[in-house]
Amino acid sequence: MPEPLAPDGGRKAWDEKQQARAGQLGLLEPGWLVMYGVYSRRFSAIARTAEVAEPLVEAATPGELRALMRDSESRRPVPRPRTPQMGTPELWTPRRGMLGPRAGSRG
Repeated sequence: MPEPLAPDGGRKAWDEKQQARAGQLGLLEPGWLVMYGVYSRRFSAIARTAEVAEPLVEAATPGELRALMRDSESRRPVPRPRTPQMGTPELWTPRRGMLGPRAGSRG
């Protein structure tokens, strides 16, 4: 079946208002990539940082989506438990000279 055409002969734009609202919300939320799914008819947001509990949230309205974003930001991710096979993490310290000359030192 051919794709519907707009009155001007171009491709038909679906849910223009919802897409515009997703774009506006994306401008208000720089830490998130906000989208509107024309097929799903839902708003989605992907976190641009790993410092959230849920990196992908989805809702029916922009208000619900924003509430889920705030909730995800307020909860810290739970670290994975260490197992005996993993051992303890070692602290990395730079070798001498890796960071360049120190303040007050020569060369």
